[in-house]
Amino acid sequence: MLLVQILRPPTLLALVLGTVLILSYTFHRTETKFTIFGGLGKQFKENEVPAGIDSRSELWAMKDGTPRHARMEWAEKDKEIKAVLRKLDDLMPSITFMDINTTTSAKNSKATILNYKSSYCVGEYLMVRLDLYNYLGKRKEYGGDFLRARISSSSLRAGASGRITDYRNGTYLVNFTLFWEGDVRVSILLIHPSEGVSALWAARKKGYDKIVFKGKFLNKTLDVFTECGFNKTTNAELCEYLDERDQEAFYCVKPKYVPCEAFVQLSSNNRPISYLTAIEKRLLNSVGIQIPQNFGNIRVVPCKTSKVTREKCRIGMASPVPSGYVLRNTWHPEFCSIHDFSTLDKIRASLKSKMIYLMGDSTSFQWIYYLTKRVTTLKYFDHQSVPVFKTRVALDLERNTFIQWKKHGYPLVTKSFYSVKDLNYITREIDQVAGDSDTAIVIAIGQHFRPFPMDLFVRRVVNIRRAIERLLLRSPDTKVIVKAENIREMNADTERFGDFHGYAQYLAMKYIFRGLRNLLPSCYCQTGLQHKVPGISLVYTMTSTAFLALVLGVSFFIIYTVHIYKTDTQILIFRGITMSHVSNQINHFAGDIDSRNRILSMKGDILMNMRIEWEKNDKEVKDILRKLNQLMPSVTFTDIMTTTSARNSKATILNQKGSYCVGDPLMVRLDLYNYLGERKKLFKRNKVGAEILHPFVGIHVVSCGRKKTMANMNCRVGMTSPSPSGFVWQNQWYPAFCKVLNGSTLDNVYSCLQGKQVFLLGDSTVWQWIEYLSKRVSTLS
Repeated sequence: MLLVQILRPPTLLALVLGTVLILSYTFHRTETKFTIFGGLGKQFKENEVPAGIDSRSELWAMKDGTPRHARMEWAEKDKEIKAVLRKLDDLMPSITFMDINTTTSAKNSKATILNYKSSYCVGEYLMVRLDLYNYLGKRKEYGGDFLRARISSSSLRAGASGRITDYRNGTYLVNFTLFWEGDVRVSILLIHPSEGVSALWAARKKGYDKIVFKGKFLNKTLDVFTECGFNKTTNAELCEYLDERDQEAFYCVKPKYVPCEAFVQLSSNNRPISYLTAIEKRLLNSVGIQIPQNFGNIRVVPCKTSKVTREKCRIGMASPVPSGYVLRNTWHPEFCSIHDFSTLDKIRASLKSKMIYLMGDSTSFQWIYYLTKRVTTLKYFDHQSVPVFKTRVALDLERNTFIQWKKHGYPLVTKSFYSVKDLNYITREIDQVAGDSDTAIVIAIGQHFRPFPMDLFVRRVVNIRRAIERLLLRSPDTKVIVKAENIREMNADTERFGDFHGYAQYLAMKYIFRGLRNLLPSCYCQTGLQHKVPGISLVYTMTSTAFLALVLGVSFFIIYTVHIYKTDTQILIFRGITMSHVSNQINHFAGDIDSRNRILSMKGDILMNMRIEWEKNDKEVKDILRKLNQLMPSVTFTDIMTTTSARNSKATILNQKGSYCVGDPLMVRLDLYNYLGERKKLFKRNKVGAEILHPFVGIHVVSCGRKKTMANMNCRVGMTSPSPSGFVWQNQWYPAFCKVLNGSTLDNVYSCLQGKQVFLLGDSTVWQWIEYLSKRVSTLS
């Protein structure tokens, strides 16, 4: 009642109008800000990051603090991922069985040559029909079996894959190209029946917990271990290692009293868990059973036909299936002819002035391993770090060749601990490559993703494809190769690491990169070319120039790998390397949001944690700026004559005497005056760094029986530095508080630098260090 009496109608009206104007201005300002930064006004939320922190707050205009452009990119990516997963679901069989006898039996199935004759000409086709039956002798009525077909000649060290067509009714057609003359053996293996494929595909979707990760945190000298993984399945406090842009996430249970930044190493092991039923496990116990055939070796003769002249292999050529063959341990593309890299000089010439980045798992590491063995001038720069999966760099200083291998980001499955401090996602590594015509990138990824749901792998590959797009926009001449997976040994843990998962991932990669030529091998089954050698079984990783090419300038050559299962080791035998250059843009396609968003909640903990971190940083920045403001003078002047004049100022020695001893203090008093003390000479104003006048010319210092001041304690990290911290004498620096190591001789410098990694970060003032060291130490190039 009192308020109404005080606010008369004119006053009340003015107050209302003023309030409306203020609100309108505020709303208009907010809407304008959203328009500028791509936000949505209708999704504005009042409790956004405090506006006073800095201008970054204005970018976070969505309801949950997410930039609009980021949400749009995430939604587009989620649709793409869902489309890939849906495509894979359409390709995989979905079969429920209760009796193993109703599943595919290799022994009861039949292989028949459709175009049989006594001999074939080189280059002709051999067509084999497969009719698959179950254990009851009944013909299968559906497809989806996982088969491996190849031809080989052990005496010629030759092999090639066949192209398999599934008619989805229990019948398959295998088409072989007879590339070489001689006796050829046909091998067709049933890796998994369609019922087993269905069980493996269903089991893969059911969880991230087939592998358990063990994280090592370093608390000063104490090791602290905790469980890590991809899923947030605990109420305990977590350390979150997130890549918000690419929606990648990895978590560790936070150790007590240890910061998340103390995470240094990681290892893994199989968790004793299975999503297969007992009958499915029995079914999958038998892997790689030979389908019987009633024909023996195939005789191939060199018929009199005109010799086909193939053009040299080049970027952008289409790769058929199969794309080639191995003969006498040398790879021969079917659709082009490769350059000659038979001599070491030719290999060195092709590598000259090249930068090659190998990214991924051990199947790409084998490339740098081989090249350092084959090319003797390539020497490792051996990082003194954790030996497992450590970054490796090989250099040929004379020919200016740089080759680097670096592991891909989570997951890496190994029982040995490896460092996470140099662990980075491939997308971020690609983003850091400037690229040019002498730069090549090789990506090998897949083996370590097999135990996890497919969406983890698909998301990673989509992110890699987008990183390649960004690279080729800024550097279209950079050569990029994405290598498909090698096959593994037959006795691998089928549910976690079996080759079916590798084949499914190959299909996903093929679909994601379908707009790119010469980026992938034409067929995953090319990694299964086998022939028998007395005492050991060799499996050749056959690859087309499309994905094993390491384009080095205009030249390239081919490699293949050999797995020696007898010793469970892998050895690379290279006959050359090529890398494909991608000139066309990668296509986009659509789909839906996938289950991965339950882990990467776009409006949940990720953004909240970022806001909290920002607020901490901003508070610290403000504290520092406030401290600096307190230290700085705040003076207003309108006349230069009132400012300090060096010429008019005076310096007076307070402890004046004829001579001083080494180590004595010299105390000088400064009395500063402005220009008004010398009005007639105002035009001679001092410049920056003008010397203050003093009556003394020089100070005489004698030894007094003392040596120059030097500390007795060796310099070490953590020591407090006084002011001044030292002095220069005869062009050598002497700290006032500690004793430096003797670097006067080259041997001492060598000894100091041996085994060291020195990272110089900053501007040209630190660059001068490496410039000096490279001149001082002749072996540093």
